[in-house]
Amino acid sequence: MKTPLTTVSVNHHSTVNVLQITDPHLFADKTRDLLGIVTWDSFTSVINAAIGKVYDFVVITGDISQDYSVESYQHCAEALSVFDCPVFLLPGNHDELSMLERHVVADNFYHQARVQAGNWQLHMLNSTSGTRPGGEFCQQRLEMIEQRLQSGQDHHQMLLMHHNPVLSGSHWLDQHCLKDGPQFLERLSGYPQVKAILWGHIHQAFDQIQNGIRLLASPSTCVQFLPNSHDFALDTLQPGYRLLQLHTDGSIDTQVHRLEGARFIPDSAAQGY
Repeated sequence: MKTPLTTVSVNHHSTVNVLQITDPHLFADKTRDLLGIVTWDSFTSVINAAIGKVYDFVVITGDISQDYSVESYQHCAEALSVFDCPVFLLPGNHDELSMLERHVVADNFYHQARVQAGNWQLHMLNSTSGTRPGGEFCQQRLEMIEQRLQSGQDHHQMLLMHHNPVLSGSHWLDQHCLKDGPQFLERLSGYPQVKAILWGHIHQAFDQIQNGIRLLASPSTCVQFLPNSHDFALDTLQPGYRLLQLHTDGSIDTQVHRLEGARFIPDSAAQGY
């Protein structure tokens, strides 16, 4: 584990290649399921599908544990040990930050760091409130974010976090989005070097542009939530991950990949979690 808020320089070519994995919801018991999906099996299946490509770094955008157990974090570290590149880990609302930082450890694992990759800077942000499922940036965190952006005005910038700063279209999920998200985006409008925000939390793919900022969310490695659903609803799409290619001109290419077949089907009778 590295000191919080350190800057990590990563090796890259002309394009920065990033793998995002999110929301594995692991248990101490590797055979336990969440809404009908054994989360250890789906997590390792996604990782196995993603390895074989060359990444400059990997980011896990939160909700690593479902049961707050030491073992769940140790399992995460075990699964991620296949990556030789830097791996960055962010907390979600299901995580205990101190446990995440204490038990998901390796020489190439980082927490709450800033990534320097050519003319890109990527900021790993803790969006958890500590008291409720939704996210929040306190005044101190907002000032820290702005200080980072001001110090890197000659770089393209991306912010990475767990919570969605905009509404996803699913009412039941959007009750737990980032508090004051519109105001946060308004603050970012003064920083044209901010090219994108990337998050997890909503267990579905999302890709929009607002005020020139690319807004991206990705599938969970376990259960998928049905887009545009007013009440709790599950999707039958398979778990997946997101690839991103960050170019020197500030443009971004990105693709969502899902597991093939239909191995991971959720419990259709589930009413919530």
